[in-house]
Amino acid sequence: ALAEKYVLLDNFYATGAISFDGHAWLEQGFVSDNMERANDGPRGYAWNLSDALDVSPAGFIWQHSQRPLDVRVGGVLSTLTQTDPAIQTQVDMDVHSLDWAFGWKLWKEGKWQGHFGSRAAVPALASVIDSRYPADAVELTDQIRAAVFEQEIAEADKSGHLPDLMVFGLTSDHTVGTRPNNPTPSAMVADNDLAVGRMVSAVSKSRFWPNTLILIVEDDAQNGQDHVDGHRTVCLAIGPMVKRGTVDSNFYTQLSLSRTIQDILHINPQTHLLKVSRAMNSIFTPQRDLSTYTPITPKIAFDT
Repeated sequence: ALAEKYVLLDNFYATGAISFDGHAWLEQGFVSDNMERANDGPRGYAWNLSDALDVSPAGFIWQHSQRPLDVRVGGVLSTLTQTDPAIQTQVDMDVHSLDWAFGWKLWKEGKWQGHFGSRAAVPALASVIDSRYPADAVELTDQIRAAVFEQEIAEADKSGHLPDLMVFGLTSDHTVGTRPNNPTPSAMVADNDLAVGRMVSAVSKSRFWPNTLILIVEDDAQNGQDHVDGHRTVCLAIGPMVKRGTVDSNFYTQLSLSRTIQDILHINPQTHLLKVSRAMNSIFTPQRDLSTYTPITPKIAFDT
């Protein structure tokens, strides 16, 4: 529904191959030599850039010494935490020990609040990581993430302040294939679809909507081969200044998306790869359309 209402970019490509380098390209415009050579090596699979050898010397796409921005990051660049009842604080947890049904039960019973959260995987980002927003983990329904986001938009609506840039991760559409005692791929994709719709809806009905741009992208195109190219992936552009009912076939990559964000926020590109990337200017229109968005509830049960 979002693809049909706003802009679908159908000639858009992931710069990397998998999540490991996909996040580095999106959030840094740079991939380290260690990441290119080691991949899932002895130092571990640091998709959240928890390995210091993978962090760009130029920093992240929103960092600029002469233009400090208010940034909030949830899910990505972080590790999942869970409340320890004994000490009433968030502690690191092994996501693989998390039972999907447990998180789903908390959600259905309305007991999810404050149970899961995030801690910065990159220590220098501790001040921008959204500790209330659960870190990326397919073992947790995206409905909880959407609910946290809705709460924060409601709080911002009251205070009148929203960060300059917000970066959030959703993971249910990754699916777990046919792993026993987990939802089917169709159910998990539906879970993700509704979460995305809820988040767009929350922003579209807030005071910030007239000056907002929402860009939705995958960290990689690892969901199967494509008849055009294995790197081709999904990208949506949403907002009042975004065209309506448009399929945009201009060639863009994840670096183009990051460059677009930098141009809007008046941030000078830090890497030569970002400098030579073309911003996605073709998605915009001078006619502002303030119509809101209402999410569509999928017909499939998320615990199928």
